Amino acid sequence: MKNSSNISSFLYNLLTVLFPLFLVLIAFESKATVYTSIANGQYDNCNIWTNGCAPNEINFGDTVIVNHNVVASSSMQISGVLIINVSGQLSHVNDVDVEDSGVMEVNGTFSLTAELNQNGYYYNSGLSIVEYFHNDGYVCNSGTIKSPDRFYNHGGLIECGGIILTCELDMAENSNAADVTGSDTAHLYGQVICCENPNNPNPIDDLSGDWFIDSSNVFICTVPLLPNAGQDSTASVCNTSGTQIDLNTLLSSDANIQGGFSESSSSGSFDSLSGVFVSDGLTPGVYSFTYTVNGYEGVTDESIFDVTVNPSLSSSESMIVCDNQFPFDWNGLSITEEGSVSVTLNSVVTGCDSTVTLNVQVNPTLNATENIVVCSNAFPFEWNGITIYDFFETPSVNFVSEVNGCDSIVTLNISVNPILFAFDTITICENELPFNWNGLSLTESGTESVLLSSALTGCDSTITLNLLVNAIPTSTTDTLVCGSQLPFIWNGLSINEFGSWEFVLPSTNGCDSIANLIVSDGQLAAPMVSSNGPVSCPKDLVLFEISDENPNAIYQWFGPNNYTSSDISNEFELTSEMIGNYGVSYTIDGCSSAATYFDLAIDNVFDYQKFKFPNVITANGDGKNDEINLEDYVGPCAEFVLTIRDRWGSEVYRQERGGESFKGLSVDGRELPDGVYFYRFIFDQDNDVSGFMHIVRGQ
Repeated sequence: MKNSSNISSFLYNLLTVLFPLFLVLIAFESKATVYTSIANGQYDNCNIWTNGCAPNEINFGDTVIVNHNVVASSSMQISGVLIINVSGQLSHVNDVDVEDSGVMEVNGTFSLTAELNQNGYYYNSGLSIVEYFHNDGYVCNSGTIKSPDRFYNHGGLIECGGIILTCELDMAENSNAADVTGSDTAHLYGQVICCENPNNPNPIDDLSGDWFIDSSNVFICTVPLLPNAGQDSTASVCNTSGTQIDLNTLLSSDANIQGGFSESSSSGSFDSLSGVFVSDGLTPGVYSFTYTVNGYEGVTDESIFDVTVNPSLSSSESMIVCDNQFPFDWNGLSITEEGSVSVTLNSVVTGCDSTVTLNVQVNPTLNATENIVVCSNAFPFEWNGITIYDFFETPSVNFVSEVNGCDSIVTLNISVNPILFAFDTITICENELPFNWNGLSLTESGTESVLLSSALTGCDSTITLNLLVNAIPTSTTDTLVCGSQLPFIWNGLSINEFGSWEFVLPSTNGCDSIANLIVSDGQLAAPMVSSNGPVSCPKDLVLFEISDENPNAIYQWFGPNNYTSSDISNEFELTSEMIGNYGVSYTIDGCSSAATYFDLAIDNVFDYQKFKFPNVITANGDGKNDEINLEDYVGPCAEFVLTIRDRWGSEVYRQERGGESFKGLSVDGRELPDGVYFYRFIFDQDNDVSGFMHIVRGQ
């Protein structure tokens, strides 16, 4: 795959972030062991940790937290969680493997002079210095990762906006990476890739198979991998005083911000550094500008912006009116007298301000009859300087103009409308309060009056309201359910999670009733377990069983080496491969219980691989190193046979369990001479240790 942007990866990236957090939550829920550093020192120094020695194999469920300066030398395998906090520093000289279920979080400093084989989840907000970083999983790098040898993204996914310092970045597909990332394609998002060697400017080396690089968010030492100047655009401005436009506002959302502006026209009013074009007083026309983004290895991209500068316009208008037409509205102004008045308008053609001047000439009015309708309570009122007392009058007024125009005699005809009264009763629910009625805000039941203008007559009308308020019934129900019973239907609602739910129902009084449901987690209690562990010797029978059996329950046991069982009672020979942490849970009618965990162990285990056979015996009777008592080493469980031969291959001594220990004597009690002898130590598992030993009695 070539460089492109993948918006749909958002949900996928979100799941990859939440999944390791989910693993950590499971680990804490399972009451796993957390080892936290309390002092500087060597990793294998048990005194610098809480809860005993921090393991080199961090099992699933266990967590190691580094808060100090810790130095490690043994190889490390992480199936659980390793956290290096801001105050912590972990220095390592051997290989580190992060398994599929493993999580490594670096907030401080992690230094590794060997290979990091990253198959799980790696979160770096601090500094990681890794000689060879091999990523087959998910990496969220918001800090700095430095890989002097090589950074190999083998089917993994890298994101989170950090810095990778390496002179060799390789990418290839890997079907094994799909267990963590969901894809066998190598993905690279939001990183700055840089080689600190000035003679090697290109850190991207070998790209093979199926790979993906988000070119819009991946930079080579702050230079875009694939420059994007965005889309061409146009704009219009006016040449009025103080007008300007910022060309940065014309950049499309996908444009890189590292570019620069230049003008291909010659306005003399453009600041290329700020991108501001001042159009004040410019000659109308089209002015052209170029936005250029320089990318990696001389690749560039350009977008063109054409800005049209429009002029402001001026016009005039003449109008003749009669004097009874004042006042009148013109372009938002109230004209009350003869003369000239100007207004600034926005041109529908250019969008620029235009100045329009109105010249008003006034002529007197003509003869006319005016009919008006008034309310009975409007008397007396004034009309053209006359006081009107009742509707029986028919007054007239004479207007005499000194010039030609609008001279007139106006006669007034009066019609009278009565005042109206009305009553209204309204019933509402209490959740409708406050209730708005004819401009009043009513907050409770009662009687209110308002004076309104009648839609029929235009006269004032008095309306009285009798407001009745009904209460809203409310109920609350608490219920316990288990997770497997979700979802379920309640009053037509699908309940799919724990929490509070509200349902609105109609009631007998016409108001909605509110029913509340509170759903709580009713997980079943963990079962009780009894066991005869630990056992004394390997292959001893171990028994564990449910002590509070529920006949309706279905039990599920789980343990090391994929051990599973659904029996109430379980018994088998316990070997070293089967020791470890066991657990059991159960289900009833689809509901699951919490799990109970316990350990099965063997008290006496002889590890022949760690056994070092004594290679010197003095046997001089001084009570020091006079004999080899193998039962002190083997313990009470394992059967064994010890044979000792001289330099000619003759068997001179044999001992089995219960026999007398070797004291430098032959099988028939003779004192064996000083010298070199060959021994063979055979265990009941058919394993054996052989080698040479010396009898040295001295003088």
